[in-house]
Amino acid sequence: MKKFVAAFAFLLALSPVAMAQSSDPITAANNHVGVQLGVSTLSYHEDARPDQNVGSVLDSESGALPAVSLNASFQGPVFGINNIYVESGVTVIAGSATYKGYQLVANSQTGLGEALRYSHNMLELDYHLKVGKGFRLIPSLQVTPYVEYALRYWDRESSERYVDNDIGLGVLTQYAVTPKLVLGLDASLTRPISAYTNTTNFTEVQKPYWGPTVALTVDYALTKRLHIVGEYQYSHSHFGQSSNVSGVFEGLPGEWYEPTEASTQNRVMVGLNYAF
Repeated sequence: MKKFVAAFAFLLALSPVAMAQSSDPITAANNHVGVQLGVSTLSYHEDARPDQNVGSVLDSESGALPAVSLNASFQGPVFGINNIYVESGVTVIAGSATYKGYQLVANSQTGLGEALRYSHNMLELDYHLKVGKGFRLIPSLQVTPYVEYALRYWDRESSERYVDNDIGLGVLTQYAVTPKLVLGLDASLTRPISAYTNTTNFTEVQKPYWGPTVALTVDYALTKRLHIVGEYQYSHSHFGQSSNVSGVFEGLPGEWYEPTEASTQNRVMVGLNYAF
């Protein structure tokens, strides 16, 4: 959250520079502060080992959870360079997810007991910062390559918390259909520079892989300052199995590891932006 506040303050400091350009629909869409509400669906699973004899999936999480997002962006000249683009946002996702898996037991050859299925609360915090430069191909079409930093925190349940810090590259393509309507396609590829799972007694470091994020956006100017916005976002992440660590997990001492895992999320968000 501190990173978002710092980025937000930086954007506000730049905002007077951008005001002179706000009559252009794409520039107006890219100079804003806003809030969005919506829903995020989660499909997460961990891979089982062949010797565990439970099929390909060890456990899974799924659900549709409410989400709220705060974001701000700036486009304009910085140090004599035109169309510098900076965008930052934080999303909070919280609610109930469904767990499917197996009980952990000490007196089993595989370490697994009876099948489990239950609902529990979870919390996810996502932060990102994008910095790039816009290139106007024609007056109504802009392409903006950017670099990105992202942070994800997932409190899966009381005994496991996932954290990954990502860096990546992306391209935002925007087209002004009318002076009031701007459509966008935002595609990026990120890779964690650190990814780990925290438990009460130990930390498991996971193997990172590249993951895609694709978003479709719409920005409609109700007035010069007030815009209604919408977004659909797809993201996929994948992590390799961690090394074994010694410790106590859920009351059971032993050697533990975080399995190979994958997560897919789909988000639909709608909100209001104030264009400055």
